[in-house]
Amino acid sequence: MALPNRLGLHARPIARIVALAGEHSVSVSVRNVSRGTGPADGRSLTALATLAARQGDEVAFTAAG
Repeated sequence: MALPNRLGLHARPIARIVALAGEHSVSVSVRNVSRGTGPADGRSLTALATLAARQGDEVAFTAAG
């Protein structure tokens, strides 16, 4: 999916991803396909921030469990 918001994947959406991952018994990984970064643990604020995902970047989410 391409990130539509102007600020990309910033603190608020990252916090929401972490919260959603924590609500379920799954492992979540996120990759920034456009920049070739990741995978990052979907339960880690810091790991997701390192993806440097900006508006228009393609990101891929994978969940298992």
